[in-house]
Amino acid sequence: MSQVNCHIYRCARKEEMYLYVHENTQLEDLPEDLMKLVKQLTHVMDLELSEERKLARVDVNEVIKALEENGYFIQMPPENIRPNLHYGD
Repeated sequence: MSQVNCHIYRCARKEEMYLYVHENTQLEDLPEDLMKLVKQLTHVMDLELSEERKLARVDVNEVIKALEENGYFIQMPPENIRPNLHYGD
């Protein structure tokens, strides 16, 4: 796999939802449905991705593949973890 530079945006739609955009892709070029889904975007950082880089919540190879094929990757927020509380018998 190659190295890919991207811009990362926080999505206003949901907390911890991020949009990775290939450095050669303009926001205006992204699908209209995607832009409706993410709502307002806030630039968080620019990042160079490679096989060696570890990402906290997603497989870097999956992100690179999506960036090269689609120009973007959307990272959904993690599922809410609800503890199984026991109140006694």
